[in-house]
Amino acid sequence: MSRAWTRARIAGSRWGVRGAEDSGGGNRILFELENGFSSADGTLATSNTIFNRQAWVGAWGEVRAGRQYSPIYIPFKGQLDAFGAGIITSGLNNLSKITPYQSNAITYLSPCVYGVSMTLQAALRDGSTDGNGLDGDYRHGPFCVLYAHQQTNGDGILRSNLGGASYTYGKLTGFLAFFNGDGASVSALYAFAPDLRVSLGYTVCARPFRRRQRRRPAQRDVANTIYRSARCSMRARAGCAIAATRPSRCAA
Repeated sequence: MSRAWTRARIAGSRWGVRGAEDSGGGNRILFELENGFSSADGTLATSNTIFNRQAWVGAWGEVRAGRQYSPIYIPFKGQLDAFGAGIITSGLNNLSKITPYQSNAITYLSPCVYGVSMTLQAALRDGSTDGNGLDGDYRHGPFCVLYAHQQTNGDGILRSNLGGASYTYGKLTGFLAFFNGDGASVSALYAFAPDLRVSLGYTVCARPFRRRQRRRPAQRDVANTIYRSARCSMRARAGCAIAATRPSRCAA
């Protein structure tokens, strides 16, 4: 077992614009353009692509077309994990495999009815891949339960299922999540103040454990097996994070 401190990025640098225009009759035309870039040297996150994250136009309130976040990405990043699934100390981040964005996608975001809302997405073929996705959630006061699915075909074939629940009690929020049949994570976030939060999480893979034996290949430490982590972040005008992780072994 190896133990080490690891520097981790909370989120990549990005810039973008969004807007809305009233078209009458209670309808609006919406748009959003978003690009990722390196704050170290100013290069684009994706070569030769200006808006690699989002480039969509929407109408009738909640129908959008273009390059967008996949339905599984939003709950993955902020609704099922105390770390926002954004840094290496997030067990859910290391356990999961998803496609964050979909090109040539048509998406419908439903209104919330009795606490239930849904997102449906179909991505048209763009030469190498197409796909679909959905998510649904139910919210009642401090309790939330949700499920999301994603399937991509072609060169980027992938099938992902994500689900879980969260509950908030005062300044404490607890999260429970699973990804496919690969494992599950439990985490909690305590907000001492709006700009000071502490997170703690534990993640376990679903594969059986085995001890190192003779005539078997040496096992290697994997960060998405048994995972203990803690994070403290302060976000006001400036932001910083301190994170620690302790990985264990799991049968490959």
